Amino acid sequence: MTTQPKLVLLAGPPGSGKSTLSLVIEALAQQAGYRLQALGMDGFHHTNAWLADHHLSQVKGAPETFDFDALAAALVTRDQWPVYSRQLHDVSPRTVPVTGDTLLVEGNYLLYDAHPWNTLAPLADLTVFLDAEKPLLRRRLIQRKMAGGLSREEAQRFYERSDARNVDLVLDCHLPADVTLHL
Repeated sequence: MTTQPKLVLLAGPPGSGKSTLSLVIEALAQQAGYRLQALGMDGFHHTNAWLADHHLSQVKGAPETFDFDALAAALVTRDQWPVYSRQLHDVSPRTVPVTGDTLLVEGNYLLYDAHPWNTLAPLADLTVFLDAEKPLLRRRLIQRKMAGGLSREEAQRFYERSDARNVDLVLDCHLPADVTLHL
């Protein structure tokens, strides 16, 4: 009999270090002999073409720019997982198999307290929220965009247009987590 993997949801605002933390936890768990697999929800972004067609490119990263139905289905089936390419800044056509006995899924809106996002937490065996101060997140997110090739002014404009809204949504409107970590 095959059992479904355990599910841990790690939520937090953009720039809080969710991806890095999940990869560190994955490496430590695997070194200790556990089959934990870290996965991100970024593979569930709508494609850049879809975002352009729906006039949402300027707010990429907001809840409405994700394919919620596909994410919810993947959290239930726990079979294949889509991948986001940081090089292309778009969803990759490839998927990875879900192989862990425990899945650590990280993403901004996994504990977002608005329908339909608030239906995800009950699927999890454990929920974790990564909390951080807004000024720290602003600095980190602007630096991230500059490292990606934007000028300081372009990075600041993107932060004000998109990232700031997403930071506010995640920090100000999240479900209580089983564990809260403060950055």
